[in-house]
Amino acid sequence: GPEPSGGQRGGNGPIAAVAPAATLGGRVASGAASGSLAGELQPTQSGLSDEQFWAQKADQAKLGLAVGAAAPAVVAAVGGAFAPKALPAQTQRLVDDGIPLTPGQLLGGTANKIEEKAMSIPLVGDSIAKARNRTVEEFNRAAVNKALAPIGEKLNMKTPLGREAVTEAYEKISKAYDRIAPKLAVQADDVFTTKMSELADMAAQLPKERADQFAKIVDDQILKKFGESGVMTGPAFKEVESTLGRLAAGYRGSPDYDVRRLGDALMQTNQNLRELLFRANPTHATELKNINAAYNQFLRVQTAASRVGAADGVFTPAQLTSAVRQLDKSLRKSAFAKGSAPMQDFAEAGKNVIGNKVPDSGTAGRTAQIMAGLGAVTVPGGIPAALAAGGGAAALYSPAGMAAFQAMLTKRPELLQQAGRGLLEAAPYAALAAPQAATGLLNVR
Repeated sequence: GPEPSGGQRGGNGPIAAVAPAATLGGRVASGAASGSLAGELQPTQSGLSDEQFWAQKADQAKLGLAVGAAAPAVVAAVGGAFAPKALPAQTQRLVDDGIPLTPGQLLGGTANKIEEKAMSIPLVGDSIAKARNRTVEEFNRAAVNKALAPIGEKLNMKTPLGREAVTEAYEKISKAYDRIAPKLAVQADDVFTTKMSELADMAAQLPKERADQFAKIVDDQILKKFGESGVMTGPAFKEVESTLGRLAAGYRGSPDYDVRRLGDALMQTNQNLRELLFRANPTHATELKNINAAYNQFLRVQTAASRVGAADGVFTPAQLTSAVRQLDKSLRKSAFAKGSAPMQDFAEAGKNVIGNKVPDSGTAGRTAQIMAGLGAVTVPGGIPAALAAGGGAAALYSPAGMAAFQAMLTKRPELLQQAGRGLLEAAPYAALAAPQAATGLLNVR
């Protein structure tokens, strides 16, 4: 079997005597260097040729480097999970919304960067990527549920996220309106007449073609729907509102300035109609405002799901943030600039904590390449080290593992807090001790 060499015995002392770096990044870098050296100083099997000896030394150095770099980050992460530390406001916001965050996303900063880079590690990376995909999906579920909250509805847990979820949300909002529509009736009042007269004067300043177009839309889609009695029914109002909304959205997206102004006029017309609906139906005003709020937020979700790159309608936090900005109707997007646009705080929390893209969990090619580079590294019992690491990651990044980690981070008893403080103090020395222990235990064949 392998015998400790004189070089190994003499080399461990200087490594252990190295002063730990002050920052986690510095400890990761110094840990990688000392780990590589520790690996090189480990014993080799007897009877090896020169070529086999140096190949084994290269494997030991690589393993020591990996363990040395990872050890301080892991110890600091675990210590940070146990030690008392309030979550950042945006992270806490997502936790309160029931979104399962990965350990890196919960801890943030360096831990999150390390986790992102670890997605390139075979087996381990697959578990992390799948967990981050689940986080994005649950962010979608939470977004849909936020849109439905004003009407007291939620997405069915069995409904697939993406397009089917968006369709279900729209149907729930439509049904909420349909339930009260037969009780609604709209009759033009003086306020509505005055506002529409002012809007007609403004539209008359458009080029004649656009001014005539506005007048025709108002006549065909609004005035004629009041009928001879001067009363518009609830179902007819819903149809008018839907038509005007579709036309306004289309025109406002035109590159032609005058067409965009026509779209703005139609958007204001729709707003005038909604205000009239509330005034004409005071007993249902609260229900109508809730339905309107739900639909307003739903439009942000629907727009995000329609973005290029939103696979099957599953959108990223960045895509929702972009949709929130796009649909900000305030002058020069002032609401978005102030951070007060509908759903903006939720969308930006997701963007900053979860990230901007859905990770690629298909790492089969990358896994084969790195496995070939590592060689046949095993832990005691003959289990490949990569498989052992992958199994640990699969447990930590499983739904149950992530829930347990989050509970530790947010619901820690005093005993764990004390243990966490001790781990944080010990983290600088993990970079020095772990590589020697790991390379001593592993058997490089």
